[in-house]
Amino acid sequence: RRSSLLAEAEKLIAGRGVPCLAEALDITDEHAVRGWVDRATARLGTPDVLINNASVLGERTELLEYPLRSWRRTIEVNLTGTLVVTRAVLPGMVERRSGSVVMVSSGAARPPRERWGAYAVSKSAVETLTLNLAAELRESGVRLNIVDPGAMRTGMRAAAYPGEDPDQLKEPALIAPLFLWLAGDQSREVTGTRIVAEKWMAEQAGR
Repeated sequence: RRSSLLAEAEKLIAGRGVPCLAEALDITDEHAVRGWVDRATARLGTPDVLINNASVLGERTELLEYPLRSWRRTIEVNLTGTLVVTRAVLPGMVERRSGSVVMVSSGAARPPRERWGAYAVSKSAVETLTLNLAAELRESGVRLNIVDPGAMRTGMRAAAYPGEDPDQLKEPALIAPLFLWLAGDQSREVTGTRIVAEKWMAEQAGR
């Protein structure tokens, strides 16, 4: 969403000699999303991997008191926006009969948690969306999986737990190997699976 941060990432990637297209985007805008996918495909080819990580926290309050405006915005971004982006990218993957879609979920999705409102509901719905798509596309060559990253040192985590010491949390980069695995050929038979990052990393370390 912030062009300045995207520009920094684009500079780092381009500095390694890798083609890159970075754009700030509202994922709830179907027209804008399709335009972005078209431009990315024209420049870089059909996407191999889609990671749906964009989301908003919304209010941390009980559902009976939840502001409807915040509810609608959170559901629109976290759930509908995820569907919009996925539907824009999937046709190319299905036509090529290969691709990996990774939905970033949260521990708030399960089991039920009090005072997590629209965020928890939206993440639970995203998981159901993923499993349904995985079932519908099982014979397509495209795989769809869910990652629960756990507690990470992020701005959203700080907003959700303002009294928490961020130094006690893991840097997001530490679970990058899981996303690389889901992007690669080693996971080509894995679809419709929910993966808890900490558990997966521990299993890899034990091998």
